[in-house]
Amino acid sequence: MTENKKIPNTYCELALKDRLEMRPYQETIVSDIIDNFNMSKPYVLGSCPGSGKTEMAIESMIRLMEFGLVNRILILAHSTNVLKENFYERLMNYFYEGEIIDVMRGQMITEAL
Repeated sequence: MTENKKIPNTYCELALKDRLEMRPYQETIVSDIIDNFNMSKPYVLGSCPGSGKTEMAIESMIRLMEFGLVNRILILAHSTNVLKENFYERLMNYFYEGEIIDVMRGQMITEAL
């Protein structure tokens, strides 16, 4: 990862089932996401089918939490069940549900978290 002054000296090792291995082009993109992270500005990750967007998103989430840049991440998926289930299934390859990740599927959020 490139040198970045925003990344704090503290590092929190997450309890993960496994760790993703990024391809060189994916590592470049994930590093760019972390280096340019800003809570008030979105980062759009767009790439061709099969390029590993889901894995890049998951690795970015892991690093944002490890570097202490965020303590919560909210993932919103449109109503296509394939996308929701695909992302959830891939996410659960790396995280233990209930420890770091809580999943709400088909539930309405009625109050602020």
